[in-house]
Amino acid sequence: MEHKLEIGLLQIIAQNVRLPRSLIVDEVRVDAPSVIAIPPHNGEKLKASAGEQKLRVLITEPNINAVLAVNIPESVPVRNLKVEVMSGKMKVSGHYKIAPFTVDAVPVIENGVRVKIDLSGGKSGMFGMPSAMIGFIESEVNQKMKIDLSLLPFPVQLDAITCEPGRVIITGRAKLSYPLPPALTGSSAFLPK
Repeated sequence: MEHKLEIGLLQIIAQNVRLPRSLIVDEVRVDAPSVIAIPPHNGEKLKASAGEQKLRVLITEPNINAVLAVNIPESVPVRNLKVEVMSGKMKVSGHYKIAPFTVDAVPVIENGVRVKIDLSGGKSGMFGMPSAMIGFIESEVNQKMKIDLSLLPFPVQLDAITCEPGRVIITGRAKLSYPLPPALTGSSAFLPK
């Protein structure tokens, strides 16, 4: 006879989670409903499954800036990127070759699994920036800082990205079970392509 443990709602909160490329996520919250755990029996490992889990990820402005500082290669003409997270948007500043710039940025979810940044309304010094320059900067940042969760070995669906002063909150859903697939430890969802 198989024994099992049933849990109506399991909440997991992880803080200061270090991901590849020096990305530190301040907080990850997972709400897992209808958890069923089957204890190890006859040398088998613990098995667990749950209904669709709700995810909430919080990343603060200092951690966004830290990952930008170490992940933009020397070959890219965009330098000294800094992000200021505001209500509903971000301000991105830096240097394109030698010219300083500031642009408005909004994080966008693509197909529920990819995150990119849309840039608009830029200035270089006291002057407006040409749209071609904004487009180039946007392309470079998105190419080098790509986050593609379709590469994870379990399904994830992002629902919303919210900018609040000093932090970004990402909400979504996932379907995890235990034991985790072996590929989880080598996931490249946060690596450049």
